[in-house]
Amino acid sequence: MRLYINSIIEKIIISIIFVILILQNSYSENNNLFMFAILLNAFLIWKYKNSKIIQLLLIFMISYLLYLSPYFISDNQIAFYTAYQTNEYFYKALLIHSVFIFFIYLFTSDKIHKKYKSISDRIEVKNNILIYYFSIFIMFVITLVGKKGESIFSNGGYRTVNDTQSYAVNEYFLIFVLSSYLYSGKNKKKISFIFFICLIYSLKNFMYGSRIEVLQLLILLFIVFFEKYISSKLMWISVSLGFIFMKIIEKFRVNLSLENILNFKNYRIDGSEYIGSNQGDVFYNSAVYVGLIENNIFDNSFRIDAFFQFVKRIFMPSSTVDLSGKLSYFSQQITPSGGGGLISTYFYVWFSFVGVIIISIYLAFLFRSSYISNNQSTLIYITFAFSTIPRWFAYDPITLFKLCLYAVIVMYMCKFVDDKMRNKERKGKYNESNFSLNDNVQ
Repeated sequence: MRLYINSIIEKIIISIIFVILILQNSYSENNNLFMFAILLNAFLIWKYKNSKIIQLLLIFMISYLLYLSPYFISDNQIAFYTAYQTNEYFYKALLIHSVFIFFIYLFTSDKIHKKYKSISDRIEVKNNILIYYFSIFIMFVITLVGKKGESIFSNGGYRTVNDTQSYAVNEYFLIFVLSSYLYSGKNKKKISFIFFICLIYSLKNFMYGSRIEVLQLLILLFIVFFEKYISSKLMWISVSLGFIFMKIIEKFRVNLSLENILNFKNYRIDGSEYIGSNQGDVFYNSAVYVGLIENNIFDNSFRIDAFFQFVKRIFMPSSTVDLSGKLSYFSQQITPSGGGGLISTYFYVWFSFVGVIIISIYLAFLFRSSYISNNQSTLIYITFAFSTIPRWFAYDPITLFKLCLYAVIVMYMCKFVDDKMRNKERKGKYNESNFSLNDNVQ
C-alpha cells in the first residue's frame, strides 16, 4: 500500500512538472523540455532495473534523444536536409515524443517491482525434429534470397551502391530462428547450428549495408539465450561496445575510409556543416511529418486515409496498398528526407495527441505483460515486439503489428502440427499396447 501511495505522489509531481514545461514551451523556445524528456527516459531505465530486456529497449529509445543534443543544446544542425530543420517543427516533434515517453511512464505498472522471470524461462521448448529442420531450411532460404545486388565493398560505400534489392521476407528470418529453437529440445548441437546460420545471415546483411536486421537478430538472441545469464554490468558493457561497433558500421556504410570513421562532422555540397547521424535523420523526418501537417499538406482526410491504408498493410502485401499507407515513402515524394520517423510522430499523424497516448499505453501494457504473463501467444508476441524495436520505433510501426502477428500465427501452426504428431504417436503406442494385450489373452 505504501509503495502504491508513493508511486501516485511521484506521478503527480512529475505530471505537474511536465505540464509547466509544456506551457513554458508554448511561449518560448528553450531546451528545458528536451532535458526533461532525457531525464524521464533515464528514470524509466532505472525503474525497469529488474528487466534487462526492457532496460535495453529504453536505452535504444534514449539514444534518439541524446543525438538531438547538438541541436537543442548547441544549435548545430543534425541532418543533411534543411527545409524542415526549424525550431518550430523540431520543438513540435520533441513535444510529441515527450508526451509519448511521459505516458509510458504514467502507465508503468507497479508490477515492475516484483521479481522478474525471464521470458525464455516461460516459453515452452519441445523436441520435434520435423519442425526444427523445416525452420532451419526456411532460415537458409531467406539468407540466400533476402538480399541481392551489390555489396558495400563493390563501390566503396553504402551510398554508392545503387543495385541492392531487399525483400520483406528478409526480416521474417527472425520468426524461424525462434521456431527452430522452440522445437530443438534445447539440444546443444541443434542450437549451435542455429547460431551458425544466424552468423551467416548477419554477415550477409552487413555486406549489403543493413544494420537493423542484424540488431533485431541480436536482441532476439539476447532474449532467448542470454538475458537470464548475463549480469547487468556485462549487459551495459556489451551495449556500449555494440553501440560503438554500430556507429563504425554506419560510417563504414557511407565511405570506406578511416578518415570518415574518425570524422564526426559532415559536409553538404555547399560546404556547410552538420553533425549527421541515423538518429538525427529519423528525427528530421519526424519534423517533416509535423511540417506537412502544419502546412495542411497532410490534411484531415489524408490522415484518416493514411491510417486505413496502414491497417491494410497488416493483412496485405505493402506493394498492393496505396502509398499513403507508407508515410515515409509518401513524404519523400513531397520533400527530400532520409526516411523513417519516430513511432510517436506516426501516431500523431493519424490521431493527433490521442494517437500518441494510445501507442504509449499499448507499449506500457506490453512492458507490464512481460513481467506477469505466462500465456504462450502473448510471450511470443512480446518477444518479437521487443526484438523488432529498431524497425518499428524509428522507421515504420507496421512491424509491431504485422511481423509480430505473423510470428504468433506461425508458432500456433507449429504447435498444431506438433500436437497432431504427438497425438498420433500416443495413439500408435496405445493400439500397439492393446494388440499385445489381446495376443496374451488368446
